[in-house]
Amino acid sequence: MYKRRWVAARFPALALLVISLDNTVLNLALPSISRDLGATLNGLQWIVDAYTLVFAALAFDCWFHRDRFGRKKVLQAGLLVFGIFSLGAALSRSTGQLIAMRALMGIGGAAIMPSPYPSSPPHSATQEAHRRFAVWAATFALGTGIAR
Repeated sequence: MYKRRWVAARFPALALLVISLDNTVLNLALPSISRDLGATLNGLQWIVDAYTLVFAALAFDCWFHRDRFGRKKVLQAGLLVFGIFSLGAALSRSTGQLIAMRALMGIGGAAIMPSPYPSSPPHSATQEAHRRFAVWAATFALGTGIAR
């Protein structure tokens, strides 16, 4: 049973890797985005911040939805939303479109992010939960380092 939980924990970790890679790659691509889309400094700031604002605004809501509807369903929905709007971001032809796509990606990112956390406070004090959190943090850091 213990091993099965760790196998299941790989999928949320991979989803976090995708989020981490996306944000790192975006920061590395800002000069190209500026050149290709003609984005101003203000536009580039909004491209980065649109995702962060929506993500931060919805993070706790997604946490509660995860407990209400189940981790797997919220994670799957988050990955779907994140993937669809990532494709939209890649196909954007203007700064405004890219800002909108990044904001909508924030919805998916918020749904993905809380998935590795334990669902209720009594479980959060266990040693297994601490290990799970360490794996989550290491995965997120790995995604940041891979893209560089």
